[in-house]
Amino acid sequence: MFPSRRFLAAYVFFVGVPLLLLVGVLHLGRNLTAPVSVDGTWDFFPQAPQSTISVCGSEAVFTTSVLTIAQSGQVLSMDLHPLMRQPAMGRIQGVAISAPALQAPARASGCREPQSFSLKGTVDLGIKRLTISGELQFDGCPSCAPVTFRAVRRISAEGGL
Repeated sequence: MFPSRRFLAAYVFFVGVPLLLLVGVLHLGRNLTAPVSVDGTWDFFPQAPQSTISVCGSEAVFTTSVLTIAQSGQVLSMDLHPLMRQPAMGRIQGVAISAPALQAPARASGCREPQSFSLKGTVDLGIKRLTISGELQFDGCPSCAPVTFRAVRRISAEGGL
């Protein structure tokens, strides 16, 4: 009878305990929701006043930008081409997007080099094509006012988003 008690104890330990842990994890995670998917390529449309463009960069930088976002959960890797030197890390919480330290290749007149900026925006879920609206804040450059923008996700060739 001694081997059967050992078998029963091993069975409870190796089967019962993992099942209880699984039920506990599922119970704790039942209220979790996945973040909004913003992964992909976005057409970036800044709405900068002409005075900001002349002081803080060339007009081409503010009119022909493409925002590329790679997403893993709440963590984002963002590249705003041709404005940035390298991709930067950001976060999405709910519908709010933030990227605190993006590096720009161009030096704006009267601003320190390399110029950095931060991006804050919100995802608009109310329409068929997702859009992001927000602002770029040029850090360390008091003569550069924040630039508002709108980004529209490109539709892929397969017809999906």
